[in-house]
Amino acid sequence: MESMLKLMNIFCQGLWAVGFMLFCACGGSNGNVYKGEFRCEERPEPIRLVCELLSAEIPGAVVGYVADSFYVAYTMMDPDYRIAVCDKRDMRLLGRFVRVGRGPDEYTYVNVSGPPVTTPEGVCMWFFSKRGVDLQLFRFNISRSLREGTTVIDDRILFDAVKLRRQFPDTRNLFYALRLDDSLCVCKLIGRTEVATVLYDYRAQEVVYRYDLCRQSAVVPNIAGGTIFADAAGERFVEGSALLDQVNFWNRDGSGLVSVSTRRRPVTAEEVEQTDESQRRRYYLAMTTTSDRVLAFYLADAAAPPELHEFGWDGTLRNVYTFDFPVTSIACDEVTGDCYAFRSDSEIYRFRLSE
Repeated sequence: MESMLKLMNIFCQGLWAVGFMLFCACGGSNGNVYKGEFRCEERPEPIRLVCELLSAEIPGAVVGYVADSFYVAYTMMDPDYRIAVCDKRDMRLLGRFVRVGRGPDEYTYVNVSGPPVTTPEGVCMWFFSKRGVDLQLFRFNISRSLREGTTVIDDRILFDAVKLRRQFPDTRNLFYALRLDDSLCVCKLIGRTEVATVLYDYRAQEVVYRYDLCRQSAVVPNIAGGTIFADAAGERFVEGSALLDQVNFWNRDGSGLVSVSTRRRPVTAEEVEQTDESQRRRYYLAMTTTSDRVLAFYLADAAAPPELHEFGWDGTLRNVYTFDFPVTSIACDEVTGDCYAFRSDSEIYRFRLSE
């Protein structure tokens, strides 16, 4: 009996050691700011991208998108307008829209909410803006605006801030809203201790369901960071994390949450909080999606140009691409297969990814 107990003890110690080594090698959910599985992905051999320079003059542009024949830039640094539309073939400026201000047909605190899409009414793009305490989503009809020479808004969604705060008293603010279809959008609510995702029926002004996505830091506001993107069906979501060195995937109902990274364990909230702000590393900085892939800019080295990480919607890291120069955003044309990398308001590069 005594020898049997010794054997069982050795066996248990061995299991614990194997488990600990697996945890260290492939990460574990302990310490993950997001409330799901943490998974390490093996880093593929990098592929160098060959890019074609397209000269442009888009004042104040910081990021760009592609739809139909257009390259659409969010011009956050332009003092007068927030959206510029160019011909994607040669980056010729076609028009500037969404005027900044507090007067009629002017907008404040403008930011885009997802890339432009082709609809029966033309190429359209949603952006959000604050009116008083309320957040509104506006559908900017690009095709009609170019024809009519003025900003055409043909639909809007109102979020009642008072009603939302009544339903979620711990919410500090509505950080982001992404329209999914003709009645639903996904919202990100920043609370005191948690960051929640809400599926919201904006026609009925009712919450369909809510789930906690990750913890909130009392030291670093919105520690998870990132913008939510959805797949074509609006069933699968993804969000990159600049400070946490991971990309996070989950399903519309909150299930299947997984954080993927090339590191062996998650960056904890405590590690970020205890690092001086000037010294905090930022990893995943920008993202775009297509029907079959997620593309995320990654800073492997703060002194080097960023990489482009290609994921499947299941979170698998498929490819790593490298640039010879710094870029800040990417847009993909699903029809032609061309991709566009934004470097500055006068430099945009076109390239193709490996099949």
